[in-house]
Amino acid sequence: MRGPIAIICLVIAFFINDGVRAQGHAVVRVPFTSLRSEPRHSSEMLTQTLMGHPMEVLADTTADWLTVRLNDGYEGFINRSAIKLLSPDEYEAGKNAQFVVATSMLPQAFVADDSTILCRIEAGSLLEKHGEKFRLPDGRVGKIEQFSDKSVLPTRTEIIEAACELIGAPYLWGGNTAAALDCSGLVRLCFAKFGLLTPRDASQLFASAPLRPENETPQPGDLLFFSSRPDGPITHVAFYFGDNRYLHCSGEVKISEMTPADEDFSRRVYRGCLDCTPGQMFTRLVP
Repeated sequence: MRGPIAIICLVIAFFINDGVRAQGHAVVRVPFTSLRSEPRHSSEMLTQTLMGHPMEVLADTTADWLTVRLNDGYEGFINRSAIKLLSPDEYEAGKNAQFVVATSMLPQAFVADDSTILCRIEAGSLLEKHGEKFRLPDGRVGKIEQFSDKSVLPTRTEIIEAACELIGAPYLWGGNTAAALDCSGLVRLCFAKFGLLTPRDASQLFASAPLRPENETPQPGDLLFFSSRPDGPITHVAFYFGDNRYLHCSGEVKISEMTPADEDFSRRVYRGCLDCTPGQMFTRLVP
């Protein structure tokens, strides 16, 4: 869907696939968990998904693993211990529930009435409203300090400020949290702070909206795209920082320069930039 932010609330809507039909639904019950390429912990991590995010259950694969489809369309295997399976009644009730999105770029404490820290909540996590408090998928109730009940388009300054909070975070293939992340995970986490879900991969981001004309200068907050060779697939994405610099995750989250003298820049082929401020590439996490 194109145009101003796609009006899809992922708390109550799931991607429809013409292939395998869903057998049920579930939500993540831990701060975050990994989607694997095979039903074992030693297999490749495809991506991560956060507390409260929904998924379709496609198959009961083994005693410990389920085949699932995440709310961004990714399919793979997830360990049962990390999710809460929803009964048909719970799934229907969730359609009418109200949710907030956690907005702190760094993990924040989810605190019970007696000040006990129950867990740590990542940016972009979804929590159900429970009066003036919030309820976790496992039923525990508490509070967090930074949250929003609305999805908003950030300004260019807000995009860069969010990304700067992650400088120094190490690279992790498939990572999607402040602890460790990959290049597109950095983009996803920065926009999750504002209640927005982006396409997961650099190549998907590249195809999500028209690029700026080649004669236009990138603006701070634009997405820059790179490949390994001139005609190759898109393999890297970054935020334009300004003054011919860009902020990205390559080894760690850092700022590099768009000059041949910069090793990170010279070993990739720059393919263009995307102005994400019109909101064509986003899906809402909350209304």
